[in-house]
Amino acid sequence: MSTFILLSAMPGSGKSTWAKRYQRQNPNVEIVSSDEIRSELNGDAGDQSNPRLIWAEYLRRIKLHEKGEEVTVIGDSTNLTNYFRTYYAEEAAPHYDKKVLVVFDVSYEVCLQRNNARTERVVPPQAMEALRKEYEPLSEEAASLYDEIYVVDENGQAKRIK
Repeated sequence: MSTFILLSAMPGSGKSTWAKRYQRQNPNVEIVSSDEIRSELNGDAGDQSNPRLIWAEYLRRIKLHEKGEEVTVIGDSTNLTNYFRTYYAEEAAPHYDKKVLVVFDVSYEVCLQRNNARTERVVPPQAMEALRKEYEPLSEEAASLYDEIYVVDENGQAKRIK
């Protein structure tokens, strides 16, 4: 069975760490990371240029698989608005048997502390603030598009809510 997992979280919430741990613990897991794509195409994960190219490649990689394949693909990017949560659920639907949303419930202060403690890929404070303002609580409409929804706390523990 093919499964698509979309992560929704602020930088510094632990989403990439969670994705890598999930990949180590489960067979046939691929991570599609917007940061890794930026690194490949722009030479630097923090380089925000060429957004159309970056997001087209992100979506292309998500859509590489078909229903029935034994694969789980994790979409690792912020996805802070219901627009993106809905968009990726709809785009993934023809390609996956199951769609899962993982929302990280980590305070902004913890995300800031973790971001500032990084040695690589530190998100600038003004970008962190802009992302904080962009965040939307999960809507019923977006939630209805996923088969399962999990909330991950600041310790990386996931709890199923749907």
